[in-house]
Amino acid sequence: MAKNLDANQTDNSTGVTWSFGDSFNLRLLVHYIGDIHQPLHTVTRYASEYPNGDMGGNLFNLTAKENVTNLHALWDSLIYEWDNDFSQPLNDSIWDVMTNISYTLRYEHKFTDADI
Repeated sequence: MAKNLDANQTDNSTGVTWSFGDSFNLRLLVHYIGDIHQPLHTVTRYASEYPNGDMGGNLFNLTAKENVTNLHALWDSLIYEWDNDFSQPLNDSIWDVMTNISYTLRYEHKFTDADI
C-alpha cells in the first residue's frame, strides 16, 4: 500500500509530529544546499592524466588517511577534522559540540572586507 505523503506522523518517543512529504522535501533541500557548497560537484579537472576529467576530484587520488582516498572524499569529510556522525535527536551536549565547531571555523577563517 502506498504511503500517504500528506499524512502526519508522530514519533511516540519524542512527541514530534511531522508530515512525511515535508520531511522528505526538507531532506532534499538540505542535500542540495550541501551540494552547492561542495565545489567539486560543479567542476572537473582536465589534464593529460585526466583527458576525460577527474570526475569532480573522485579520480584525484590521495594517500589514504581515515578511509579517505581522493580529493572529493577529503572535502566531503570536512578535511578529516569534523566528520562526526551526531546521534538524533540532537541533545544539549551535541549542540555544544556543533557550536564549538562553528566558533573554531569562524575564528580560523575570519572574513574581512578584503575577502569581498
